[in-house]
Amino acid sequence: MASARNLGIKQSTCDWIALLDSDDEWEPTKLEKQMAFLEKLPELQAIHTGERWIRNGNEVTPPAYLDKSSDLLWERSLRHCLICPSSVLIHSSVFETVGLFDEKLSVCEDYDFWLRLLLEQEIGLVDEKLVIKHGGHSDQLSTTIWGMDRFRIMALQKILSNPLLSNDCRIKAIEVIQEKCGILAQGAEKRGKFDDAQKYKNLSDQYSIELGKQPTLTA
Repeated sequence: MASARNLGIKQSTCDWIALLDSDDEWEPTKLEKQMAFLEKLPELQAIHTGERWIRNGNEVTPPAYLDKSSDLLWERSLRHCLICPSSVLIHSSVFETVGLFDEKLSVCEDYDFWLRLLLEQEIGLVDEKLVIKHGGHSDQLSTTIWGMDRFRIMALQKILSNPLLSNDCRIKAIEVIQEKCGILAQGAEKRGKFDDAQKYKNLSDQYSIELGKQPTLTA
């Protein structure tokens, strides 16, 4: 997914780039409404929208924690991917400063990209459901790949070396790494993958030491 997006971005000759995943749709007015929004706030270089969720043919309500408001958006994005790739419109210059999608990540490359982008700049929001996300099919990555938090931890470890990261944000990122380590350790134990479980316990303990806390996970 990351390589396909990056190829399209590199080959684009336009100032603005929009993404569309294969199982999503745009409402006909999506780009028009985003451009109208940008005319009012020309300083913005990235903008996203709300979305409708269709699961197995039925519309469902997204959970409240996926609220897309700008309030503490970076901090809330540590735990959940709050920006839908198919909803964004991004100025091409953003990729020169933030970088492209990380092709080393098999999944969650969008999670990694939004964390980097939100450290650099604000993202605007057209608070309308202008993207339709279809889910529930058997080949979705979220159902075929175990432990997607493994890749989110990799992204969080990367962000710890970002020079724009404040000390407070660093602490928040480490706390989320530890939470995700706990989830993965539990899941690995249930599957009998005890070496993996110990690996994530040890990683959490390493960050506890960095924060000057007593390790919370033990063998």
